[in-house]
This record gives sequence, C-alpha cells and structure tokens, in this order.
Amino acid sequence: MRSGAGLLVLSLAFGATAGADVVVLEPVKDNTLFSTTVTSNGAGDAVFSGRTGPPGFNTIQRAVLAFDVAGAVPAGSTIISAELTLTLIQVSPQ
Repeated sequence: MRSGAGLLVLSLAFGATAGADVVVLEPVKDNTLFSTTVTSNGAGDAVFSGRTGPPGFNTIQRAVLAFDVAGAVPAGSTIISAELTLTLIQVSPQ
C-alpha cells in the first residue's frame, strides 16, 4: 500500500442500545487503470485519476482502491456512514 493513497473511515453501530464506534482503514491494494491500453499500474508510488495528455489524446486514468472491510468490521455490525479521504499531490498543467 502506498503512503497517503487513501483512508476509509467507517462509523459502525453495534446494536440498538450500543453506541457507535469508528474504524479507520488504509487500502490493502491499489491500482491505476488506463483507458488507452489494456495495462494498469499497481507498482508505482501513487495512483492516478483524471484526463491526461495533449488535446485529442485524452487518456482517462482511473484509480482503484481495495479495503479489507470484512477483516475490520465485526460480524453483526451495521455501517452507518463512510468517508473516503484522498490526498492530491499533483495537478496537470492545462
């Protein structure tokens, strides 16, 4: 997992009378999918998302993140909210 790629924060309810708890998860794996090829990049030090390249080329890149929710959320819990935090490290010049 790459540092700073993303965090998922889950609010959980553990029953009708119990209070809520918070679980913070980091991705267990990530990848970047490219629209112009059949390849992807899971070995780099960041994930990419958006349009890149010169006008008319416009490669679309999609970031994919996987979280092990089953390993962190106790059986019988109800997820009442989720929040995804990403860090932008670069904006392509226009």
